[in-house]
Amino acid sequence: MKKYGLALFSLSILLNGCSTLNTEEAISQSSSKVEVQAEEMSENGKTGLNLEAVEKGAELVDAIAGTNYKDTVEAVQTAVQVAGDIKATVDTFTGQNTANGRIQATVTKVKDGDTIEVRMNGKKETVRFLLTDTPESVKPGVEPQPFSTEASNFVKKMLTGKRVELEKDIGDARDKYGRLLYYVYVDGKSVQEELLKRGLARVAYVYPPNVKYVDKYRSIQKEAQKAKIGIWSVENYVQKDGYHPEVMK
Repeated sequence: MKKYGLALFSLSILLNGCSTLNTEEAISQSSSKVEVQAEEMSENGKTGLNLEAVEKGAELVDAIAGTNYKDTVEAVQTAVQVAGDIKATVDTFTGQNTANGRIQATVTKVKDGDTIEVRMNGKKETVRFLLTDTPESVKPGVEPQPFSTEASNFVKKMLTGKRVELEKDIGDARDKYGRLLYYVYVDGKSVQEELLKRGLARVAYVYPPNVKYVDKYRSIQKEAQKAKIGIWSVENYVQKDGYHPEVMK
């Protein structure tokens, strides 16, 4: 800390137009301020330094006093960079926010086409895909619906054991069942969009304010409807209130 104080004070001498001081005066004035500045920094709990300014100050002091403070500053810069890398790694494995504001998690189980189990923040959570609904495959008392197996298998292939990014919308992050509500991404792709493209899901459960991507999803759904793929290949199977397997009997 004393070294940084000396460097910073010497830099301030230069910036204040006092570089005309002779060597003895510069060293003397710098030295007399080192202890005071170090103590103030310690008392105020200052841990953040402008390392670029410190480096310039170190170069000045080294030139005047024949010291080697610049190498010390460079070592600190390396340490700061490494510390940042360590924090980023820890954040990744503890479910902290990524640079784009999403949360990272690891998929531990795919329950069905629109629900997964993940590990985040050191515990398991159930995640329900926002704005989409796939046919039921594991709902108690309900026989697996047409295209439910295809949707579930697609998500299993896409997500099992993978690191995913979870994006929250504006509203509550949990539904009435306690499940987390997120937009889900893997390898740069939106899982919701991939399901809709393949006709394996419908746009549903649109509850403001959680409607960030509803227009985009509906546009993708229209293309699947036009192509009559997946759930859209059977007339009247998909209705406003959900799926109707009885039309296929």
